[in-house]
Amino acid sequence: MFTRGRSLRAVAAMLIATALLASSFASTFGAIADIQIGGGDTVDHVGTGATPDKVSPGTVAGFFVWLHNADAANLSTFFLNAAVTDATPVGAYWTHDPVHGPWTSCTTTGGLKCTFGAFNSDTAIFLVAAFTVPPNSSKNCLPADSTSGIAVDNSRNHVCVDFQFGSNSGYVVGPGKNKSRGDAYHWYDVVYTDTGDNEAAQFPFCDPNDTSCDSSLLTVKDTDTLGKTNLQWTQVVAPEGALGSHFGSTGIAVADKVEFACPTTLSECSTSFLGEWSSVDVNSGQDFADGTAWVQVDIGVYGVSANKISAIYHFYQINDTGPWYVEVIDTPCADSSGPTDSLGNPSLLNEDQCFWVSSLKGNSSQVTIWTHHNGKLGIG
Repeated sequence: MFTRGRSLRAVAAMLIATALLASSFASTFGAIADIQIGGGDTVDHVGTGATPDKVSPGTVAGFFVWLHNADAANLSTFFLNAAVTDATPVGAYWTHDPVHGPWTSCTTTGGLKCTFGAFNSDTAIFLVAAFTVPPNSSKNCLPADSTSGIAVDNSRNHVCVDFQFGSNSGYVVGPGKNKSRGDAYHWYDVVYTDTGDNEAAQFPFCDPNDTSCDSSLLTVKDTDTLGKTNLQWTQVVAPEGALGSHFGSTGIAVADKVEFACPTTLSECSTSFLGEWSSVDVNSGQDFADGTAWVQVDIGVYGVSANKISAIYHFYQINDTGPWYVEVIDTPCADSSGPTDSLGNPSLLNEDQCFWVSSLKGNSSQVTIWTHHNGKLGIG
């Protein structure tokens, strides 16, 4: 029979052992799995995943996000609920293999949601998502932890997205959280919307499987205003081959009133140009081979009548690098439909390039050209 003292010591020892076991259990089963996460299209890329990093109000912004399960354990169920203020999800696709696919679609019902299934150890998930940002520039951001994403420049108009990933494993208790099993992993990212009247850009979101794409996202215009306070506007209609911009690209972008140091090695730079310089940038200098597809560029210019325009000077680089070239487009088109061959059939060849000019109110004009390259444009 135990003495009273021995019984107390035994009970105390038992309580200590139980506490240690409980502590061990909590640290083993309550620890959040080692999930690495960031913006971009390759594991370990550091920086924003916004593509482009600035878009026009009311247009589409793209985001690329990667995740890597660096834990020894497999997660049986992994999912995403994206939270955003005032922006509307367009869609998203994800894959384990961005080179070969396949890509699986996410739902936009009740917000952007993805179900990834099991997330096994030492595998990765790659996500591309798109949102339509509000039509009015503002500062819309959820409270964010900059250590889990991109710090926001609050001096600029912007929209933020909180990519909230989760799994049915672990045990999380936080402020305002239910005491239930589940891990949470956040990636906060931001796109800026301070383009103004002289530039515009958006993300031409497309199903990576090339089965569902919105061709309206290929048209970008910086403003409809033309007058004394805004002397020029620029619009681009990119070909379908520009859908699905790669990470970090310019998307579909235009600008006017741009600074351009015309290369003095080109004699055309001595031309007395009318209006401002315009620029076009489709996917960071994506070129389209002669005979394949046109990039259509429209420019509205204030105070320049149609009969004063005799040519468009287009300065460009191949793949946005190397020396500058120039094409002088000085042959009027037969009509507004664009280039045709000698038989009057539509043509995609450089040899049939032409321009079309029409009059706008207020002694102003609209000029249209068709080209295979990005670059800077001057009216002559």
